Amino acid sequence: MKLKRLYSPSVVGQDSQPMVTGVKVIHTGLEAEQRWDRGQLMQFASEGWLKFDGSQVTIAAENATLVYDVVTQPGYFVRSTGERIPVSELAMQQFMTEREAPLAAAEARAFLAGKGLAANDYDATRAYTFRLRSDLHEHWRKVVDPLSGNDVAAHTLNSAEA
Repeated sequence: MKLKRLYSPSVVGQDSQPMVTGVKVIHTGLEAEQRWDRGQLMQFASEGWLKFDGSQVTIAAENATLVYDVVTQPGYFVRSTGERIPVSELAMQQFMTEREAPLAAAEARAFLAGKGLAANDYDATRAYTFRLRSDLHEHWRKVVDPLSGNDVAAHTLNSAEA
């Protein structure tokens, strides 16, 4: 995904630097999926152009509204099946805030042992994965303009042909 941050010289932050007042979509990349961590979501939301309701992210850009559905949330997952591994609130808090999370890893291994799975059959992610609606991705996906060689949104080539 490529977005262009928009600034207004008349809107300044605490550090007297221009503040982001919005974004413009350049393209949504090659894949419909995006990954953002909590820090990025909080930053984008505080800039006012992203809303996250727990099940969807909406990017309100100057030139488009993009709606992404949550595919996965931060946590532990069985690698072989994709099943979410339940860990305690304390373990999840440690996982999300500390560099190492021995409690969450131990709880994940205990869950796997209870299912008869290998102790290393898990993945952990601190990021959310979101998927853009297919019609929006088809319109905004990244393509290469054959004339300029630049990365552009697919619809810009289609509209030029019309």
